Amino acid sequence: MNYFRKLSDIIVLLITIPTLTVAESFINKGTISISGEMSYKKIDTKQSKSVVTKFSISPGISYFILPSIAIGIKYIYRIDQYDYPESYPSDSKDVIIINELSPEIRYYFTQNKLAPFSLISFTKYFFNTKKYIDSDIYDLNKISSNTITIGIGVDYFLTKQIAIEPRITYSFSKEYNRYIGWKENTTLETGFRLNVFF
Repeated sequence: MNYFRKLSDIIVLLITIPTLTVAESFINKGTISISGEMSYKKIDTKQSKSVVTKFSISPGISYFILPSIAIGIKYIYRIDQYDYPESYPSDSKDVIIINELSPEIRYYFTQNKLAPFSLISFTKYFFNTKKYIDSDIYDLNKISSNTITIGIGVDYFLTKQIAIEPRITYSFSKEYNRYIGWKENTTLETGFRLNVFF
């Protein structure tokens, strides 16, 4: 319940702040937005004696059918690699390749320099997991997942065409693994991305 209370407080703040700015329109019907995110992480887990490397890239495009409504799609490609250098009897690693396709609808409360929005999206995930021992493939597991995401954020226009976007999202997903069957997950996430409007 605390998550939803925080979300409602943020929504009120996002709606209120733009009323204090000069009402200059940065978004119009027919505007196209191109976005992109890229991340790289390397995690050394001492307890399990493994090294985790995560890389992802996610381009996206949206079209404003109205000044307040945008429809778009985002593609995410991610590689997660788990290395076990001290495993017995030999070195091994797990590689997870993830492909995601996510159509999205956004509603913008204003079109000013600070443009808050709410969003809803549906994501289809495809996982391919491979296990390597001495560079030989030992196991292969395919996983699929469906996710519904709701969120809020704000586009802050640095120029007429470029905006940075902080946002917060809450996701519910159902994932299928041939070894354990279906499982459900919920995720609360915050992040930033760069958007280009033209």
